[in-house]
Amino acid sequence: MSLVAIVANSGSSSRFRESKDLFEYGFNNFKLEEILSEGHELVTINFKNASSNSEKNLSFYTDRAHKILLDKQVNTTDIVTNISYDDEYIQASVSDDKYKVRLNKKINKGDIIGSMFYMLNDEVIYEQPLIANLEITPSALSVIFNNYKIQALDLFKNASVFKIGIIILTIVILIVIFFMIYRLFKKKSKYRY
Repeated sequence: MSLVAIVANSGSSSRFRESKDLFEYGFNNFKLEEILSEGHELVTINFKNASSNSEKNLSFYTDRAHKILLDKQVNTTDIVTNISYDDEYIQASVSDDKYKVRLNKKINKGDIIGSMFYMLNDEVIYEQPLIANLEITPSALSVIFNNYKIQALDLFKNASVFKIGIIILTIVILIVIFFMIYRLFKKKSKYRY
């Protein structure tokens, strides 16, 4: 760890002593801590909906060691990690205490698909981007399903209350017509014998 002391508005006789005090304070209270070593695996994601001719696992590693300046009182076990994915590429959810990850679109080598945050006391102290090191393609069925789901959601997001009311009214009318036809055929079949 290297420190630089800047002393302003100090006389020439006290400048050396004040600089020494600043250096002692810095070295006694702070440490340069390596939180990631080079080649450290950050996370591996398994995509169940990846195409059969594509890789299913995508792993992320650090390209170099990362050090941060910490208070000497801080224990590195107090640092927690949190991952955030770009929704354009990945949909993450938790159900039945299981973490599920779904591939939304093709990931190309070099795409930034999210970040891993290193946090201390609910404050981000370091952010590591997650950069894809290979290409992964979603299955065709997954892409079709996802496109229809997005279109349906967009319809309801952008539609006015009037349009939604018309859609609901149309569905109700179709259901009533279906039951009327059903009852009509049921009555006719009753009188045939």
